Amino acid sequence: MPSAQRGLRLLWRPLRLAARWRGRRAPRGRSRCWPCCSRRQGPLRASLPRSPRPPARPPAAPRGPPARASAPRTAPRQSWCLRCGCACGSTRAPRAAGTPTAASSRWPRFGRAASAWWRTTAGTCCGRTSGMHKVLDGMALPPRTGGRDRLASQCGYFMAAGQKCRLARHVAAVRAALGGSVEGRHPPTYELKNQTQFNAWRAAAQSDLGLHWIVKPCAAGRSAGIRLLSGSEVAGIAEPAWDSWDVAQAYLDPYMGFGGRKFHLRLYLLVTRWSPAGALLYDSGLVLRSRRAYTEGRRSDEDIFSAISDDVEPLALAALWGQIGGEAAGRVWSEIGALFAELLGHRLAESFGDPRRLLERPYGCFDLFGADVLLDAGLRPFLLEVNMGPNLYVEGRGAYREVLRQVKAPLVEQVVDWLALRARRAPQGREAAEALEASTLLNFTRVL
Repeated sequence: MPSAQRGLRLLWRPLRLAARWRGRRAPRGRSRCWPCCSRRQGPLRASLPRSPRPPARPPAAPRGPPARASAPRTAPRQSWCLRCGCACGSTRAPRAAGTPTAASSRWPRFGRAASAWWRTTAGTCCGRTSGMHKVLDGMALPPRTGGRDRLASQCGYFMAAGQKCRLARHVAAVRAALGGSVEGRHPPTYELKNQTQFNAWRAAAQSDLGLHWIVKPCAAGRSAGIRLLSGSEVAGIAEPAWDSWDVAQAYLDPYMGFGGRKFHLRLYLLVTRWSPAGALLYDSGLVLRSRRAYTEGRRSDEDIFSAISDDVEPLALAALWGQIGGEAAGRVWSEIGALFAELLGHRLAESFGDPRRLLERPYGCFDLFGADVLLDAGLRPFLLEVNMGPNLYVEGRGAYREVLRQVKAPLVEQVVDWLALRARRAPQGREAAEALEASTLLNFTRVL
C-alpha cells in the first residue's frame, strides 16, 4: 500500500503541473498571461470574491451530534495577474488599471502594513513594473481616521527606473524639449529594436571606428548580458537582433585622478511626490571603484561593473571630494543636481502619463532610486542609469560593512523620520510639504 501511494503521488504531480499550465493559457484571441505568470519569481495575484454555487440536491439529514456549521461550497477561484492586469486562465478582457476588487478580505495583512516601507522585488512584465502598488491598487482600502495617511514605496510612475529603453526615450524627449543643454549630461544612447536608431548607431560607429560601445539589455541588472563592442564590430552588424531588447551606449573615458582606477558614483534620489514633482538628492553617496589598474585607451569587459564584488570596492563620496578639492566638488555636485532636475522636471506627462492619476489612489507613495553617474576626464557628470532599488543592504559585506553603514544608516533614519511625520498627517499644499521635508531630510539637497 505505501508503494502504491508513492506511485500515485508521482503520477499526480506531472498531471497537476500540466493542469496548472493549461490554466495559464487563455483561448486564442483572448488575453494571455503567459509573459508574467511564467516568470521565475511567479505572479503576484489578488483573488476575486468567490460566488456561491447552489447545491445540486437538498442535503441529507445529519446523523449523530450536530456538526459545526461550515462555509458553503464555492466555485473555483478566479485570479487576476497584478503584474499585467490580465485574467489568468480566463477568457475575460484585461482588467483596467486601478479597478477596485474585494481582495482586501483575503489579504488582511496588507491593510495593516500598507503604511510601512515595502521593499519588494520588482521586475518588468508586459511593459509595466511590478511592485507593492499593484497589490494596493487592487484593494478596497478603507479611509484612515485621524488625518493619517497610508504610504507605499515605489509609485510605479517613473517607468524609466530599471528600464534602459524607457530611460533612453525619456532622455530623447527631454533633449528635444531643452535643446543642447542636456547634450553633455547623457552619453549617446540608441535603442536597437528601433530600426531608425539602429541605423543611426551604425552610422555613428562607422564615423569613428575607435569609439567603443556598451550594449545592455533594457531590463537586466548587475551588468548581466552586457557586451563591449568596438566601432569595427558594430559596422559588421547588418540588422538588429529580433529576440532581444537592447540599448547601445557610448563608452566614456573616465576621470583618472582618483587612484588611477575606473569608478562611478552611486547616488540616492528620493522623490517625495510626483504631482507636482518633488525630489531630493542624498549628500553622502558611494563611489564604486575597481581594484584593477585602468590603462587609458584599453577597453575590457572587466572594467564594466555596477555592484560591489571582489574586484569592486565601495568608498564614501567624501573621499572623492577630498581628492578633487572643494571648488571642483561644488561644481560637480551642482551639475549633478541640474542633471536630475532636467530629468524629472520635463516631459514626464508625455513619457509616463499624467501624474495626477496617482492622487486618485487611496494611499500615498514615494520613490527612492539608486542612480549611477560617471565622471568623464573633464569631471563632467553623465547619467548611466536609474535603478529602481537603492540597494540598502549592509549585512554580509565583510570589510565594507562599516563604510556602507556610515553612508546608508543616516539615509534610512532620515527617510523613516520623514515617513513617520508624513503618514501621521499629510501636509496640505506644496509649501507645507517642503517645510516637512526640510525639517527631517537634513542631509539632502533639493533638486525639485
